[in-house]
Amino acid sequence: MTNNFLVKQYISDKKNYLGMFIKGFLINFINIGVLVFWLGIIIITGPTLENNLNRFVVFFSTMIGVYFFTDLVKILLAKQLKKKLTPTRIVKVKKILGFILVICGLVLIIKGFLPKDQLNPQNLIEDIR
Repeated sequence: MTNNFLVKQYISDKKNYLGMFIKGFLINFINIGVLVFWLGIIIITGPTLENNLNRFVVFFSTMIGVYFFTDLVKILLAKQLKKKLTPTRIVKVKKILGFILVICGLVLIIKGFLPKDQLNPQNLIEDIR
């Protein structure tokens, strides 16, 4: 009986978009990383916008609009991708990403131990040409 109630509550919570929006807003509101990001944007763009309120409104409205649009696109793409993901494909993707991360980590470690002029990616690209 209790499990059935929890499942129904979970399903009804998933369809409560206003509640999900408020939860997401509050989680991001208390996230110190988000706060630092937006304060950094204000500090960096303030002088270029001449601290004009109208310019700030246009700039931040445009930024938030672009974020909203890209989030909608990500949601639509995630729904399409969800249909094609199988457990075996997920494992393959995780293995490939893990391999790429290991290679990148090794390159960073090697670059940390070698002098600056050795293992320069620009030189490697020029040598290949």
